Amino acid sequence: MSKEATKFQKKAMGMMYRGTEIFKPVNTGRIDEHVSAVREWIANIFFYTKNGTTIMIDAGYSYDRLKEKMSWLGIDPSDIRHILITHQDTDHVGAVERDSGGIFKDAVLYLSEEENRYMTGEVRRKVCFGWYPLPMVHTDNRKVLLKHGQILDIDGIRIECLLVPGHTWGHMVYLIDNEYLFTGDTIWFGADGGYSFISGLAENNNTAVHSLERLEKTLRARKVFPKVITGHTGWSQDPDFVFAHRDRVISPFMKKPHDPTAPYDGYDESDDTKEKAETVLIPEKKFIQDDAQFRNKARQLLKSKEHIRDTIRKYFSLETAENIWNRTEDILTEILEKYKDIPEGHRFHAENFIFPAAAAGIALKEVTDPENTYRIINEAAAVNCEKMHRSLEKMMKVPGMADVFVKAWDPVSRKMFGKDAGFENRFYEKKKGEYRMDILACPYQKYLKELGCGELGTIFCENDERTYGNLPHICFERTQTLASGGDCCDFCVRTVK
Repeated sequence: MSKEATKFQKKAMGMMYRGTEIFKPVNTGRIDEHVSAVREWIANIFFYTKNGTTIMIDAGYSYDRLKEKMSWLGIDPSDIRHILITHQDTDHVGAVERDSGGIFKDAVLYLSEEENRYMTGEVRRKVCFGWYPLPMVHTDNRKVLLKHGQILDIDGIRIECLLVPGHTWGHMVYLIDNEYLFTGDTIWFGADGGYSFISGLAENNNTAVHSLERLEKTLRARKVFPKVITGHTGWSQDPDFVFAHRDRVISPFMKKPHDPTAPYDGYDESDDTKEKAETVLIPEKKFIQDDAQFRNKARQLLKSKEHIRDTIRKYFSLETAENIWNRTEDILTEILEKYKDIPEGHRFHAENFIFPAAAAGIALKEVTDPENTYRIINEAAAVNCEKMHRSLEKMMKVPGMADVFVKAWDPVSRKMFGKDAGFENRFYEKKKGEYRMDILACPYQKYLKELGCGELGTIFCENDERTYGNLPHICFERTQTLASGGDCCDFCVRTVK
């Protein structure tokens, strides 16, 4: 199942987390003389080398470039005899699943007794607040099951195994030689320090927070301050940074300081190169004091709006188009500062969609008429929606995916388009194979109107039809929108046999 799960996760999580600054993997390279890392899209796997022995920590995805990137570090997969598994999610065990190709078939897997219950089928791993069950993991590797506090000695390497349930029920972290703590998905690093890992991916967030609190107390009581190495957001040896917000759980939609080191799209590996792996040490994560945070955030957000920039270039000379785009950055910077205190739940839609479109619209209206401005923004939106539509079109051709898609609308809508996100809704009684909802008020209409770009609201409403209309086995129906003067934006999504 690993190859299928890997492909699905790349598509689903790529769409869900792009632009949220949630996944910030380090590029392939070395932390120091003992620890090296390989980047696999949004995740990292690690290698600890001492006395001629290399121990692998987690097994990543079923990733076609793993052997290649290991060679950048001078590591041969056939030399790996021991793999410490923090937990059994697809992005941490993919390379040892049954259909992965077997490059580590002779390696012994070490994991907690509790985590092994997922692999025997006694417990089913669920994410999205318990709504979505993940595929069961199958491996033919020999396993050694561990207890909390157990000490391993592998060729003179001391490994202490500490149970930290929450993200999964049997999640384990590994303290190696009292100098390195490999934490998997226990801690998430932001620009302002560490948090408990992503809310929607945990079995139980309260348990995860309590586990992180116990971990901090254990380390501080011992006066042990190792390099804390996370699975998705880098490393730090500053305990104040590591545990800065250990009582809070990170969410993609919560207000958080901008991190200029975060990639817009974690699945874009263009900057992960052999040259860097061989010459550049992986930097430590530290508190970021960014006096130009709004400017940096504007630049980061606009990286995902190249479709608008490209469309502007079709209508103007290159010099004029670049002047418009520079002006868009200036305006977006001003908007972000003006709305820095908006409700936390509004931020995802406002910063990723509403504000960039408004900034481009305002910049365009400074050099052309409103009709042409609308035409350009609308054309750019159509281009972007077409890409999303093609991706969904492929997904809907997978047997059973249409049913999953419709079923997902209720929890996703309540989370992303609910009251906390700035929407007012009317939800209808659930029916098998059908989902209905009306939006009575929305932040798109509110903020665009405040910014003098209310006419752009119809474009966002039309984007729903562009994205979800004419999908295989799916019928998307709408009769009215707020932007066109209706009483609501009505949604009806149902499966079609």
